[in-house]
Amino acid sequence: MQVGPGGYIERNRRGIERLRGLVGRLDDQQLLREVPVLGWSVAATLAHLAFWDGWALARWEGFARLGAFEDIPDSVQHLANAAAAEGWRAIPPRAAANLALGSAERVVARISTLGEPAIVAAESTGRQYMLDRSAHWQPHLEEIERELA
Repeated sequence: MQVGPGGYIERNRRGIERLRGLVGRLDDQQLLREVPVLGWSVAATLAHLAFWDGWALARWEGFARLGAFEDIPDSVQHLANAAAAEGWRAIPPRAAANLALGSAERVVARISTLGEPAIVAAESTGRQYMLDRSAHWQPHLEEIERELA
């Protein structure tokens, strides 16, 4: 099922374009700047985005195998962020930027192939973020752009 122009696919497409534009214009110094809201550098914030897009992709792969989502509490997100932050900071800045873009492209490609049962399962279980990845990207991209302005 293809979601219409106002739906997830279109929002994800616009979000990737925004991410691609940002990644393309960031220089190495900008990637090292701190984003005070999170206490992470721009590069670490981009690595954070890559991680959660990879997480969503893995969840879709699990859904394809099981026909349902694995029951994982939302509170695990805070623990995962805390545990992964040091690793995100250790990724070379340009690699983190490229990883964010590549991960976003991969998860959006997967989302664009979903059938109606998968879309209904995500929507009916309150997992719209599994379809609309831009909902996670946009606040972070806004924080980065604000910091660099």
